[in-house]
Amino acid sequence: MTYNNQWRELRKLILRRDNNICYYCNMQADTVDHIIPIVKGGTNHESNLVAACAKCNYGKQDQDELQFRVKQYAKKFTNKRDFFEGKTQVSAALS
Repeated sequence: MTYNNQWRELRKLILRRDNNICYYCNMQADTVDHIIPIVKGGTNHESNLVAACAKCNYGKQDQDELQFRVKQYAKKFTNKRDFFEGKTQVSAALS
């Protein structure tokens, strides 16, 4: 079996395992992403692979999961300074 065939089979397995639901946003997944990118020491082992929608997969690029999730969370705020200074609706309500 060639590498391409092995990858196709692994990709099908991961998408099926994750019910074609994106690990990052819970939308329909059509790609497979490395949680820890290959360039940062990740592997093609199934424990490092998750189903991902194209938007999240391509948006994540070579970031690790934490970097990507912080970036996703920060995008929800129109004023980035408020986010990074901890001035969110939740922190305001707790004050």
